[in-house]
Amino acid sequence: MYATRVYATDSSLNPYKNSVSAMISRTSELSAEGNAAASGSEEWTVKTSDGGTLSFRMKYIGNTPSYGESESFIYSNVEPDFYRIYRQKHLTELVKSVSAKVDRTTEHAFSTTIPEMASMFDGSEELIGILNVPIYWRQTYLP
Repeated sequence: MYATRVYATDSSLNPYKNSVSAMISRTSELSAEGNAAASGSEEWTVKTSDGGTLSFRMKYIGNTPSYGESESFIYSNVEPDFYRIYRQKHLTELVKSVSAKVDRTTEHAFSTTIPEMASMFDGSEELIGILNVPIYWRQTYLP
């Protein structure tokens, strides 16, 4: 897996040599009453220094998350010999999957005006899945 671009509030932290400065904001809510399924919302906004914006928002009805452990090798697209090893433990909740015919969203939207993403997100794309990861623990290693 390659990290092709990293948007960061501090682009001097740049191990993959492809970070750009951005203002990043996130709002997250989760609520439940009694034994009812929890409902939640997420909103993310990334604003780049060139004026581009990436935004994602969703509202969803929760489900029981699944526990998982994984290991990933994330390579730099700038220096392909450089990589980090990530060992993760996480809870993951399937919110939307077209192939599994699951849709727990009550609302969702994704948009971007970041110029380097224009060819990937031209309006013809289809959102095929959303995973919510409410708990994520990661250890990072160098080879």
